[in-house]
Amino acid sequence: MEVPGTTKSEPTLRGLLVPSGDGAPLVVHFAESGGSIPKSPNVRHQYRQLAELGFASLAVDYRGVGLSDGERSPACLDEDAQRIWNHALDLVHGDEQRIVLRGCSIGVIAVSSLLKNGANPRGVVAFAPVRPQEVAARYGYTVFWDFPVWLGSSLFRSFSGGDPLKWIPRSDGFKHLVAGPKDRLLGKRDFERLTASVQAAGGTVTARNKRLKVRSGGDQPTPEGLSGHFALVHRSYFVSHREAKILQAAFGWTPRPATPAATAASSSRSSPSQAPSAASSIMSESPPIRPHSSRL
Repeated sequence: MEVPGTTKSEPTLRGLLVPSGDGAPLVVHFAESGGSIPKSPNVRHQYRQLAELGFASLAVDYRGVGLSDGERSPACLDEDAQRIWNHALDLVHGDEQRIVLRGCSIGVIAVSSLLKNGANPRGVVAFAPVRPQEVAARYGYTVFWDFPVWLGSSLFRSFSGGDPLKWIPRSDGFKHLVAGPKDRLLGKRDFERLTASVQAAGGTVTARNKRLKVRSGGDQPTPEGLSGHFALVHRSYFVSHREAKILQAAFGWTPRPATPAATAASSSRSSPSQAPSAASSIMSESPPIRPHSSRL
């Protein structure tokens, strides 16, 4: 599935569209900074679970990540998010109330930028939120524990206007936050402020205090200071019972999952040549992928 640029300078973004039943609500996923569909086999669980609940999923890589073209840059996050949102609107015939935004880590900033720019989805689910004006400095100081990083933290500029602390509580739809006080990329003070503001706005919060077990070896050991953040990121790869109930309650009914006949029909309408082979293989055990021209 492709989201082509509107100009020659805009790179093509690529991802997956995982359908459910006809007229299903659409969950639009915004991953963490390094999250990529072909490189993250764990993410397939959330798509399969959502499809079984009756929700379709749209997951697109940011530019320069995974399947997408271009050079990776946090400065382009808001632009990429807007293009993905526009594509999602096209899929649901412009009905914003059929869309749920589901963000993780830097993806929560992408979601917040859409809210800032006027998006009005049915609701928002946010895992491991971070703030654009602080996350770079917090990451540098946590990972490297370097005094010059702390000293120069005031020089880090915000790369987005999508501050979750400001925009998620203001959103009109339902709000569900999964965060933890031990997440150093957010900080305890902002965790308390964000959870309080979400709850005051009628939203729900799942507070997680656990840390991810730190691996001492391997190609990508988990930095001890980021174990609390990564534990929350890993939670986003699955749909909890609480999240499922919130999603279903938001639509006032229990969405009907795709029937075998509908799944077969959807598969027959899909054109393998229109979907990247890497995307097809990563979802081989999940519902079929619809091509770019499909509607939900």
